[in-house]
Formats: sequence, structure tokens, C-alpha cells
Amino acid sequence: MKYVKAVLRGKITAFCASEKKRMQLRLSELNRELKELETKHKEDIHPNLVLKLKEIRTEINTLLSQERTKNDLYKTKVQQIWFKICKASSKEITKTTGAKYNLQN
Repeated sequence: MKYVKAVLRGKITAFCASEKKRMQLRLSELNRELKELETKHKEDIHPNLVLKLKEIRTEINTLLSQERTKNDLYKTKVQQIWFKICKASSKEITKTTGAKYNLQN
């Protein structure tokens, strides 16, 4: 069972790393394209360029907000797990020693 758990952990880590690289690559492509379009827009004000600039900025904002949301969910989940572990540890200490352990300190 230990090996299955280790293999799954490794696959999850590899998947998360590849997703992070993919997102960073996409963001760098979008930023490069945004800079090019802004340079073109300075030279020639064209309505199509303005629309394309808005689309790229919207996509960048969407990607960044998705990442922020994912990070917030992860932090919340970690806090919940940590609380469960601490609560279980507190109960275990109470059972073995008979003394109550205060987690608030």
C-alpha cells in the first residue's frame, strides 16, 4: 500500500508541475503578444487592435484569477486537514495522558 501511495503522490506532483508550466508558458505568450499589440497600437490606432488588446487582457486576468482561486482553495483545504490532525492529536493525547491539551496556545 505504501508504494501505491508514493506512486500516486508522484503522479499528482508531476501533473501539477506540468499544469503550472503550461499556465506559465501561456501567460508569457499572452504578455509577449500584448506588448507587441501595444507597440502597434501606439503607431496606428485601429479598432481591431483595441478589441484584440481587450481580449488578451481578459484572458490574462481570467488565468490569473483561476490560479488565485485554486491557491485559495488549496490553502483552505490544508487548513481543514491540519485542524483535523490537531484535533485528532489532541484527543489522542487526552486518551493516553488523561490531561487536556489546549490547541489555542
